[in-house]
Amino acid sequence: MSLPGPSAARGQTLPVTIGEEYAAAAAALKAQGIEFQDTAAGSGRQIVYSSAGESVTLDFAMWPKDADAPASAWQRPGNEGKHLVLTHILDVAPGSDARRAWVRSFARDGRRWAYLSPQADAARPSADRAKYRIAAYLQWTSPPATFLFEAARAVGSAPGDEMTALDVTLDNPHSPRHF
Repeated sequence: MSLPGPSAARGQTLPVTIGEEYAAAAAALKAQGIEFQDTAAGSGRQIVYSSAGESVTLDFAMWPKDADAPASAWQRPGNEGKHLVLTHILDVAPGSDARRAWVRSFARDGRRWAYLSPQADAARPSADRAKYRIAAYLQWTSPPATFLFEAARAVGSAPGDEMTALDVTLDNPHSPRHF
């Protein structure tokens, strides 16, 4: 399943899919005319770009080719049976009605966005809690992914053009991220 592509939201330039192979993701960015920096990051790669107030970081890591692989496939050192896929997206941009609609469009399969519990909120890094006081999450089962949407506004205040961050992580199905 793919993330909704570029939308009417100002500055939304995310033509990639969580779990997408590196070569396909890089080609999609080039096809959209997006200039990016591509660097090696350990055994993976990282792509960074900015466009119209939006800043995006894409992290690629070696991931088992077989989605039904046993837990040991994720823990095995080396790259045998693995391929380079998009495992993390960080998209930071000013809030807008269009951006919020775009983020809400990720809800599917009867799953909805929910605010973090007090315990989960306390587990976020203190810098994130200080900058982004509002945080909600959503989880997909296929592919297994966790979405965290944060907004830099006071609790109880109306949404506006405050900075927002969408953080998407491809989860190891044997140890998913929990909130």
